[in-house]
Amino acid sequence: TPLDTPRTPVAASPRLSSPTSTSAPLSPLPKRVSEASRSRYRCRIFQKLAFWECLKAFSAWQPRSLEMEVNSANESKAAPVMDTSAPGLSSVITLGRNVESDGVADAPPISACLPKQETGAEAFLRAYPDYDGRGVVIGILDTGVDPGAAGLQVTTDGKPKILDIIDCTGSGDVDMSKRAAPEKDEDGNFFVTALSGRKLLLNPEWVAAGGGETAELRLGVKHAYDILPRGLKRRLQRERREAWDKEQGSAVASVTRAITEEKEKPEPTASVLEDLEIQLEELQSFADKYDDSGPVFDCVAFLHAESASWYGYVDTAESGDLRQCKAMRDFDKDREWRSMEGSAALNYGLHFYDDGKTLSIVNDVGAHGTHVAAITAAHHPDAPLLNGVAPGAQIVSLRIGDSRLGSMETGTGIVRALLEAKRIGCHMLNMSYGEAAAVTNKGYFVDLANEVVREHGMLLVGSAGNNGPALSTVGCPGGTTDGYIGVAAYVSPKMAQMLYSSLGADEDASACESQDLSQDNATFEAPVPGVGQNYTWSSVGPAPDGERGVSISAPGGAFTSVPLWTQQRSQLMNGTSMSSPNACGNIALLLSAQMQKGLSFSPPRIRRAIEITAKALDGVNVLKQGHGLLQVGDAYDYLDATSRIKVEDFSFNVEISGAGDNHNGSSSAVSQRGIYLRQPGSISAVQTAMVRVTPVFRKEASNEERVGFEMLAGLESSQPWIVSPEYVVLTHGGNSFDVRIDPTKLPPGVHFGFVKGVDLGTYEGTDLPSTRAPLFEAFVTVIVPHNMAERKSAPAWDYDVQHTIAAGALTRTFLQPPQGATWAEVSISRVDEADTDAKDQDRLMASRLIVLHCLQLLPQHPYREAETQSYLRLYRNDTRTSKVRLEPGHLVEVDVGQYWSSLGVTSVRIGVRFRGVTPTITSPHLQAGCGMLPVELQHDATCPRHERLKPSLVFRTFRRTLAPKSATVVCGGERYLLFDGKSTIHSLVLKYEFKASSSGNVKLSWPTLNDELYESPFVSQLFVLFDANKKLCGCGDAWSDKVSVGKGMHYIHLVIRHHDVKVLKSMEALPCAQIWDLPKGKITCDTYYSRAEAVTSGSRASASVLHPGSRQLLWIREPPRSALAKIKESGDLLGSITYTEDIDGGGKRPSGSRDQVAGWPVTYMVDATLLSSPADRAAGPATADPPVPPEEAYRKAAREAAVKHLKSLVGKEDFPAILELAVADHGEDLQFLVAAVDHKEAVAKKSKTVSSWNEAAEACTQVVSRIDEAEIARHFGIKHDLKDPAAKLEHKQMEKKRESLVKALRTAAGCHVNVHKLEKSEDAKAAFLSTMGELAKWEDVKELKYSDLLYHKHTLEEKKGAALKVLAQVIGHDDPNACKSLSAAEAKTIRSALFAELGWHHIAKQEELSAIVAAPANHAVL
Repeated sequence: TPLDTPRTPVAASPRLSSPTSTSAPLSPLPKRVSEASRSRYRCRIFQKLAFWECLKAFSAWQPRSLEMEVNSANESKAAPVMDTSAPGLSSVITLGRNVESDGVADAPPISACLPKQETGAEAFLRAYPDYDGRGVVIGILDTGVDPGAAGLQVTTDGKPKILDIIDCTGSGDVDMSKRAAPEKDEDGNFFVTALSGRKLLLNPEWVAAGGGETAELRLGVKHAYDILPRGLKRRLQRERREAWDKEQGSAVASVTRAITEEKEKPEPTASVLEDLEIQLEELQSFADKYDDSGPVFDCVAFLHAESASWYGYVDTAESGDLRQCKAMRDFDKDREWRSMEGSAALNYGLHFYDDGKTLSIVNDVGAHGTHVAAITAAHHPDAPLLNGVAPGAQIVSLRIGDSRLGSMETGTGIVRALLEAKRIGCHMLNMSYGEAAAVTNKGYFVDLANEVVREHGMLLVGSAGNNGPALSTVGCPGGTTDGYIGVAAYVSPKMAQMLYSSLGADEDASACESQDLSQDNATFEAPVPGVGQNYTWSSVGPAPDGERGVSISAPGGAFTSVPLWTQQRSQLMNGTSMSSPNACGNIALLLSAQMQKGLSFSPPRIRRAIEITAKALDGVNVLKQGHGLLQVGDAYDYLDATSRIKVEDFSFNVEISGAGDNHNGSSSAVSQRGIYLRQPGSISAVQTAMVRVTPVFRKEASNEERVGFEMLAGLESSQPWIVSPEYVVLTHGGNSFDVRIDPTKLPPGVHFGFVKGVDLGTYEGTDLPSTRAPLFEAFVTVIVPHNMAERKSAPAWDYDVQHTIAAGALTRTFLQPPQGATWAEVSISRVDEADTDAKDQDRLMASRLIVLHCLQLLPQHPYREAETQSYLRLYRNDTRTSKVRLEPGHLVEVDVGQYWSSLGVTSVRIGVRFRGVTPTITSPHLQAGCGMLPVELQHDATCPRHERLKPSLVFRTFRRTLAPKSATVVCGGERYLLFDGKSTIHSLVLKYEFKASSSGNVKLSWPTLNDELYESPFVSQLFVLFDANKKLCGCGDAWSDKVSVGKGMHYIHLVIRHHDVKVLKSMEALPCAQIWDLPKGKITCDTYYSRAEAVTSGSRASASVLHPGSRQLLWIREPPRSALAKIKESGDLLGSITYTEDIDGGGKRPSGSRDQVAGWPVTYMVDATLLSSPADRAAGPATADPPVPPEEAYRKAAREAAVKHLKSLVGKEDFPAILELAVADHGEDLQFLVAAVDHKEAVAKKSKTVSSWNEAAEACTQVVSRIDEAEIARHFGIKHDLKDPAAKLEHKQMEKKRESLVKALRTAAGCHVNVHKLEKSEDAKAAFLSTMGELAKWEDVKELKYSDLLYHKHTLEEKKGAALKVLAQVIGHDDPNACKSLSAAEAKTIRSALFAELGWHHIAKQEELSAIVAAPANHAVL
C-alpha cells in the first residue's frame, strides 16, 4: 500500500496531521491597500497557514496579474511565470522563484516546504554543489511519475530528468493482436474501422512510414476508467454527470413543452399525450439508472519501415480524426509524452512489447509517485528553494501501483520493477510501498530484492510503515528485509511550523517531561523540546524476528510537485512514503560524490556510513528512530575517512538460534535475525542464544577472495544484562558465538540492546575509533509484562495507571492475558485538574486527540490480524471504552498517546479489564443431518467478575468450490527475463466458469495463495472475472473484495507466475472458493441449554449469568430446512457465534484473512441431497397416458417420424418434394403445415424479397384456416380433470393446436413487418396490425418474447415512447436472450438510433460507450 496516508483522524483536512483548530480563517484585504501592505500581510499569513492555503489566498487576491513584493534591502520582486510544461494552464504563480533564503527580511521559510536542513543536505549542497546527485539513476517504485509535473524535466546539468516511465503491473496493456490494412474513403482519406466500431481517419504520414497502402496496422481499444487514477476518475465522473444533466434538462424541458402544447389544443389526442408521458417517464428512468461507462480510447499502431520501431497513437479525444496527429514510440527512445484530451490533463507515454502485439499505456495512477520523485530529485531552475534533495539525479518511473486495484501493488509489478531496474542500470531504488507480512525476510520478491543488493550493488530504500505507535509494526519490505534501508518519519519544529502551521508544543513537552515516572509501571516516551520527534503513526521496530526493523529516520512531510491532473502544482503529503525518498535523495548525494571521486559506493559501505553517523534524537525510542536522523555531511566525512578500508564493502549475515520467540514459525534450530523475548516463558529464566556471523560474498567472487578473508572482530555489549565473548575470528565460512541474556531482573516495560562486532586493527591510521565502526550487530529486545508481579505467578485480570502526556508523548503498557481471557475492555479517561489561569483554562477545555493502539504478535501472522487501533477525540472528563479481542496466551501491548500535533497537557487514566468465556470447541463445524452440536463454555475461576451469557449464531455467506476447466503454462516473454538474461518467469493460466442463478455479491479466493504478497513463494497471483460478453466484472490479487455479478455465465482467469514450471504444474488442479452473500442477508441457528430442549425445539438459550469457575453446556442446532430453501447445491455456510452480550465475539481468531468475522467462526456443511422436501421425495411418477391400439400407435409413430424428417429439411431444396410425399402417405396433417411455415420463413430470411415474405405469410394463413379457434376457446374456457387419462389426452391435443395457432400468427406478423420494411405499403401495415390483434386474443403480447413485434407495432403507430419502453424491457432483463427474435445487443442498437431521432444525443452517446464496455472484442489482458 502507498505509505503516504497514515491512519489519522483528521480526514476532513487536506493537512493530514494538522489539528483543524489551529487554522486561522483568512480575512479579506480592504480594496484600497498598497502593494507593500499586501506583501507584509502575505508574510504574516505564511506564519498562520500551510503553503497550499497561501497559494489559494494569493490567487484570490490577484487572479490575473500578481507581483509578489518581498521587503528586503534590494526590494526584489518575483513576477508570475508562464509554465509551458503545464498544458491547459495559462499562467502559474510560483512562490520561491528567485528568492534566496538568506538576507530576505520577513520572508517565510519556503525551503522548509521540502525539508533539507534537518539532514544537512542544504549545507552539503552549498559546500559541494557538484555532488547534487548528478550521475546517479534512481528508480521510483510507486504509482508512476507524471513527466509533465513541475521540476521533473531536466537535471542541474541539463540532462533529461526522467529516463523512462514503465508500467510494471500490466494494467495499462492493450491487446494489439488485431491486424488491419488502411482503406481509402470517397474523400481520399486513409481510414480503418476501429475495434470500438468508430471510423478512424489516419495520418497519411503513418501509412507512408508503415510501407504505404499495404502497411499493416495494429488495432486495440482501452476503457479509460481501467487506467485512470481514482481521484481523476471521480472528477471526470462528476464533470461528465454535470454535462449530461445539462443535456438531460434540455430534453426533459422539450418533452414537457410538447405535453403542454398538446394539452392546450382544442382537441388533444389521448394517444399522443400518453406517448409523451411515457417519453418523460423514460427520460426520468435514464436519469435514475445513470451509469457512466467512461471514455473508450481507440489505439492504432504501425511498424516504421526504416527505424523498425513501433509507433502508436491513443485517441483520447474519441474524435476518430487522427489526420493531424503525431504518433509516439517507446518513451525511452524520444522521451515523448502526451496529455489526454479535455479536462483530464493526464500525461502518458507508450511502450511496445511482444513484437507490437501489446501496447502499454504508461500513466501515473495516483499523485503519490510524482510527489515521491519530486522529494527525491526535483529541479526547479527558476525556484531552487523548491528543489528536491538531489536535483542532479535522474529518475526512472517504475510503476508498481495497479490501476485495476486502485493503485495497490501486485507481485507482478514489484518483481518486474526489480528486473527493469537492473536492465536499465539504476544505482538505487526508492519504494514507498509496503504491507504487513506474515514472515520476515522471506518470499520470492524479498529474495530477489536481497539478490539485487548483494549481487548487483543496487541500494534499496523503503518506507518503514505508517502503522505505529505499537512495537513490531514495521512493514515489508522496508522494515523486514535485509536488503532494504527502512526509514521512519521525523518531523522537526521548523516543519511543524511551516507545513502544519503549528503553534508549538515545547512548553507542553517540558511540563510532560518534568513529571516523576519512577513509580509508574509503564514504558513512557516524550519528545524533548526543540529536538523534534517522529510522527505518532510512524512504524516501530523491532521486526517480528527480532531484527532492528527501522534503520534511520528522515523528514516525513513535504510540500512539492504532484501530477497536473490534480489541478495543482504542489501538495502537502506526509508519511514514511515521504521520509523514504528524502533519505533516498540524501544517499544519492553521497553516491554522486563517491562516483565523481572514483570511490566505492557499495551498498554495505553506504549503509554503514549513514547508520553510524545518524544523529540520535533525544526523547525518541531507539526502536522508533532506528540509528537516528540521517546526517549526510557526517556520512560524507565517514566515507572519506574510510575510503581505503576494504572491509567497509562487506556485509554480514547474522543468524541467531536457541533463544527468543520464533515468529517465522520454524523449528527452534532455524535462525532468526535478532533476539526477541516477548512471551512470559522467555523472560522467566536466563536465555542463551547462538549467534552465527557470515561475511557475504558475491557469487562471482574468486576462490582467492574467499580464502583470503580473515578478520578478528571485537564483540561489545550495550547492556549489562547482555553478556557476550570479547572476540570472534571470522573467515569466509563465518563463525559462531554464544550470547547470554538475563531478563529475570528487568523491570516491567520494553528493553533493548545489542551485541556489535568491530573490526580490530583495520582502522589504525584513521581518526575513527573502532567503537564507531560496528560491522554487524545482534539486536536484542525484551518485554516484561506489567501485570505479572512475579515472573512465575499468574497475571492479574485488572490493570490501572495514570499519566500526564502532551503532544507526541506515549505510554506503553505490556500485559499478559490471564488464562481464559478472550477479550479486554480498555478505558481511557481524561482527568485534567481545573486551573485558575484563564489561558490554561481555555486550553484545558479544548479537546485532545488520543491514539489507542493494542497489538498482539502471533507467529506466522501479520500484525494487522491482531491489532485494534483508534483515534479518540477526548474532552475534559471524557471516558472512552474500547473492546479488544484477544488471542489467548499471547502478550498484548496497550499504547496510549497524544497525537504529535494535538496541543495541550493531558492527564489520562488507563484501565484494562480482562474478560472472557472459553468454549471447548473454538471453531464449531456442523454437518447436514447431524441435528445438533454440544459446546461447553468455561469461565476461569480466578476472574474477579461474572459474565452474562447471551448466545447468538448467524450465518451470512455461502461457500462453494470450483475446479479449473483448463490449465495452461505460458512463457512470460521479454518482460519476464530474470537477471541472468536467460531464465524467464512463466505463467500458469487457470480458467474456471460458473453460472449465477441470480445477481448477487461474490468473493473469489484461493486459500492456498491468498493473503501473501511480499512473503509469497510465488511471483504473483492475479484473477479477472468476465461475464458471457467478455465484460470485465472485477479483479483481485492476494486480497480480493466482493464483486457484483449478474445472472448468467461467468468466467474466471487466474494467473500464477513462477520461474519453475514444475512448481506451476503442481498448482494445475487448484480449486477456487466462491463466497456468496446469502440471498436474505443471513440465516440464524437456535441454541439451547439442554439436549431435550434442542431435540423438541423447546425454550431457546436466553440471557444468563456464568460465575467464575463455573461451566455451561450449550447445544447448537443445525439451520432449519426452510432457511435453506434457496440454496440449491452443496457447500458451506460461514458465520460466527457469540456467547456473551457484552461484546460481539469471544475472540479474534487468526484466520489469515483481512476480513475478520466478529465472534468465533462457525461452518455448516450443506448437503444438496438432503435439501428436497419430503413431499418432493414422496411424489410418484406422472399419470400414464391411456393405452393406444397397435395400429394407431404405428401410424402415430410414422407420422411423427415424417414431421421430424421434414423439420430437418427446413430451408433446403428437397423440402417441397418430401412434403408432398408426406401428405400423400399421411394426409394433410397440421404439423406438416407448421413445418411448411418454418420452411417458407427460412427461405424468406435468405432471399429477403417481398414475394418470399408474402409466401411465408400465406403458409401461416393455411395453418390458421385448418384450426377451429372456437373449439380451442371452448376447451380452455373450462377446467378439466387431468387425472382422467382421456381428459388428459384431449388436453394435450388441444395444447398442441393452440401452440400451432400462436406460432402461425406470430410468424405471419413478422412476415408483414418485413414486407412493410421493404415496400412501406399500407396493406402490409394493416395486415400486421390485424394479425397482432388476432395474436392478442390468445397471448399477452406484452410478454418479453413478443417484444420485437410490440416494438414494431408502436413504431408503426408512431409511439416512440412506448417503443422505448419495450426496448428497455429487453435490455434490462436478466437473460439477455430472453426474446429470441430480438437480443439485448440488437435492442441497444435500435434504441440508440431512436435516441438520435428524438434528439437525445447525450443518452445515445452513453449507450454507445456502454455497449463497447459491456461487450469488448477481446478479454482484458493479464
